Amino acid sequence: MLASTANGIAGRHGLEATGTVSAEQAIRLAESPFPQLVAIDLRLPELDVESFVSRLRRTNPRLKIVAFAPHVHEQSLAAAKAARCDEVFTRGQFERRLEALVSELKAPEEWGPRMGEFEPES
Repeated sequence: MLASTANGIAGRHGLEATGTVSAEQAIRLAESPFPQLVAIDLRLPELDVESFVSRLRRTNPRLKIVAFAPHVHEQSLAAAKAARCDEVFTRGQFERRLEALVSELKAPEEWGPRMGEFEPES
């Protein structure tokens, strides 16, 4: 359900949402010039959020990294904060903020002359 919601929101903003089933797949996607936002579901089995966030930052320093989990997953939420995610949400907060998060992103046609660079706003 969340993936469908994310796809709909992204589409309304001229963007594309891509889901992955593993940290390795997400890292490979982050290597391309296109991703602007990575949302980490902290319920992923065997996720080392600190290592994952560190790898994402090395791979693509301009990514905005957010993480979310059910409110009862207090340790996972604390680990994401310690890993320096840009924002950490409970699942409910994430679902309510998703539209705003996506609206802050730039559509590819707004990108500057070099892929991955944004044109300065006038």
